[in-house]
Amino acid sequence: MESISDGYHLNERPLISFPRALSLSLLVFLSNLLIFILIRDNLEISKTISDLVPPIINLISTISLAYAAYSSKKLGRAVWLPWIILAVAQLSYTLGDALWAITELVYHQSPFPSPANGPYLAFYPLFALGILLLPAKPMTSGEKIKIFLDTGIVIIASVLAFWALLIAPTIVSNEGADILTVVLAVTYPVMDLLLIFTLMVVLFRGHNRAGVGSLALLTAAMVLMIFLDIAFMRQSLHGEYSSGGLLDLGWYVSYILIGLAGVLQANSRQIAFFSRDLDPRYVQFTWPLYIPYILAGAVFTLLIYSHDHPFPITFSTIALGVGCIIGLVIIRQIVALNENIRLYGITVREIAERKAVEEKIRKLNEELESRVIERTAQLDSTNKRLQKEILERKKTEEDLQKAKEAAEAADRAKSEFLAVMSHEIRTPMNAVIGLTSLLLDMNLPSEQKEYIEIIRSSGDTLMAIINDILDFSKIESGRMELESHPFGPKECIEECIGLVATKARDKGLKLSCSISEATPKVIVGDPTRLRQVLVNLLGNAIKFTEKGEVAISIKSQVERNKMEAEATRNAAGGAAEGQADGGLGTTPETAKGCRYLLHFSVRDTGIGIPKDRIDKLFQSFTQADMSTTRKYGGTGLGLAISKRLVEIMGGKIWAESEVGIGSTFSFYLPVEASPLPLTEQKEVPVRPQPKSCPSSSIRILLAEDNPVNQKVVVQMLKKLGYRADVVDDGRDALRVLERQAYDIIFMDIQMPEMDGFEAARRIKECGRESPIIIALTACALEDDRERCFRAGMDGYISKPVKPENLREVIGDFEDKIARRSSRSRGNDESGEAMAPVN
Repeated sequence: MESISDGYHLNERPLISFPRALSLSLLVFLSNLLIFILIRDNLEISKTISDLVPPIINLISTISLAYAAYSSKKLGRAVWLPWIILAVAQLSYTLGDALWAITELVYHQSPFPSPANGPYLAFYPLFALGILLLPAKPMTSGEKIKIFLDTGIVIIASVLAFWALLIAPTIVSNEGADILTVVLAVTYPVMDLLLIFTLMVVLFRGHNRAGVGSLALLTAAMVLMIFLDIAFMRQSLHGEYSSGGLLDLGWYVSYILIGLAGVLQANSRQIAFFSRDLDPRYVQFTWPLYIPYILAGAVFTLLIYSHDHPFPITFSTIALGVGCIIGLVIIRQIVALNENIRLYGITVREIAERKAVEEKIRKLNEELESRVIERTAQLDSTNKRLQKEILERKKTEEDLQKAKEAAEAADRAKSEFLAVMSHEIRTPMNAVIGLTSLLLDMNLPSEQKEYIEIIRSSGDTLMAIINDILDFSKIESGRMELESHPFGPKECIEECIGLVATKARDKGLKLSCSISEATPKVIVGDPTRLRQVLVNLLGNAIKFTEKGEVAISIKSQVERNKMEAEATRNAAGGAAEGQADGGLGTTPETAKGCRYLLHFSVRDTGIGIPKDRIDKLFQSFTQADMSTTRKYGGTGLGLAISKRLVEIMGGKIWAESEVGIGSTFSFYLPVEASPLPLTEQKEVPVRPQPKSCPSSSIRILLAEDNPVNQKVVVQMLKKLGYRADVVDDGRDALRVLERQAYDIIFMDIQMPEMDGFEAARRIKECGRESPIIIALTACALEDDRERCFRAGMDGYISKPVKPENLREVIGDFEDKIARRSSRSRGNDESGEAMAPVN
């Protein structure tokens, strides 16, 4: 049972629905009616059926009343107790019907008087008590007095009518009978008077809507039983009653109504919990209030009629009853008048209070109007001030928009400037680095070779500076995008150590690596940016360490939840900064798909950093000491870029150092373990080592406007075993392609007449099979790479060009070139050979 609101509950689902019970009741009634019609001429069978059917129907009604009491039990004593009493009353009636049937059918004796009359008579007070105890609207003392008076009028009128019509004739007709028969004959009309009293109380009281349906059925059963008892007594007086007649069907209907009342109570979805507070959900009919006056008029008519006609009751007795009724009516009117006076007084006080409230409201309205006028003036002033502020804000927004546009223009100009400067610097650097690479391959004297190596090293240093500036610019402008694919942290560290191993070996430094067992074998992230950070830290460590060692280590910890992860990160970046391992413990957990916190440390035994300078390490273009810059070189961008990259990847970087002992640079990264081993990940296909075709058979065209770069690239290709034809711009490349087929075109981007983008698009738009186009450009920004691929180019090499870059990119397309050459030879056998380029 579920509570709906204060004072309301929901019943559990009933065993039988009310509509179904009503249908079954109609079926039972119609069946008995049909049986009555069929066997009405057979008195013996009619008597037997009329004796056996009532106990069955009454028993079913008793069960339904008991179930109604059970379903209302949790609503409290005030609800279920009346239904228990009603069930007991109906059980008593059932017992009376059973004893009646036994007396008449088994013992073949008259059931009146018999033991059956005891349970019958017990039914009336129990039934009346159960109905009177049903929860009703709480009443005031005045209402109780009026109900008492109205009921008294009805009872007096009913007593007079019953005495005249039933009781007196019954006494006269039973003269000479035994005392028990006389008492029983008089007792039944008295019990009917009790039902009339109960009926009047029910009609005069207000009842809750939730229980009014079942109460209406009980009331209908009472009315029917009263009329049936009167009819039975009248027929018995005249010797006209016989078992199995229509009168018995009437009793069946009364039993059925009582049973349906119990079913309806059990079916009620909402039952009010009656309390002392007046519940507005009550039903009280006004028409029963006219019953006392109608009956008073009827008794007065009886008084007039009895004056000239013989009647079982004396004129004086009727006159006395009429006098009592008149007295009760007068008392009731006095009570009603007093109540009206009281209500009038209450109404007058309420009117006075309402007028006082209205006056107060009027004054409040006047005060409110004055406040509104005052407030309106304030609002007008505020609106004017707001309009002024809005105008100022609009002007500020316009200024901000102009500033934003200026900043965006400056950012575009900065990007364009970086692109132009990158191109202009990389173009001569391509010649410097390319030619020095070619010279180093020659048999030169040691002194000259040393000078050239210095030039090559300086060129590499300058290119590293340019790359750092480009990376820093991309980070500052927010264009740095991270990759996300599986890789092995161990393999990444090994690659980083391989990149700096030569420098460490030249300085006689020991390189060591330590990876905890708890570190996952494969993680998901950006290996390129992680490698860039580690190479920066390792390069710095080697640069500032003259002797001793440089060590790199990884420790790992599982992130179990957000709070624990945050606490671990704070510990790693704050309180544990004084520990070399970052304060992270290792755990053996390597669950697939887990979040991990990887802690990287690069420790050296170098010169160290003063405590007051550590906070400047990660600032742009800043080093701990300017003398360090003069001695070791560098722009101070490496650590700044590393810090930004680590933060973009969701981590944090810090440093601990002691002058003369060494430094430790640490950072942590949150990563996710890959669910598959590294061998099952999608990797870039490895180029096969054996060549698919000889170098001399690959036809190469170089489109480059700079003569020095032309010479550099041609000589590099020559040393790799390839021969290349050269044109100065994209238009010449298109003209040459009309006469000669090439396998690979190395296409510069910025050229006169027609740039590389336009040339690549036109070549790809040709109907025939186009050559492989490799961008060869000094533009090294990410946008330039994407533009190359959108233009239809197949590869990309940024200047300065190195021989290994050319070898790698040609090797990537050897298989494709070989397949194309085999198809071309087949076509040449059936057609004319194309003329070579002069």
